[in-house]
Amino acid sequence: MAVSSPFACSAGRRSSWTLFNYLVAAFAVTEFIICLRTRHDRDFSYRYFLLTLATYAMAGTVWYLDLRKVVCFPTSTLFQGHALWHLLNALVFVFLTKFYLQFYGRKSD
Repeated sequence: MAVSSPFACSAGRRSSWTLFNYLVAAFAVTEFIICLRTRHDRDFSYRYFLLTLATYAMAGTVWYLDLRKVVCFPTSTLFQGHALWHLLNALVFVFLTKFYLQFYGRKSD
């Protein structure tokens, strides 16, 4: 029996979720390369970017656990995996916005 993952193809076909994760990974790798190239002369922080990645990973984990019914409380009004997934992804965009706002109004070299 194969283990399924939100980061892998299911049944040999690519889902839109998998494609989205590839795009997120490409984005993260690009930012990481930029971080390495500018590590000596930068005056900005990657703190919010790292929070973005960590929160996105948590959201993906919650989504996967809810999808597999590992942590699923469909009758609960306080805890539902899908709702928590939405809240965590909203937080992802808050952190990502804070990361990019530090570049707003800067003069490019």
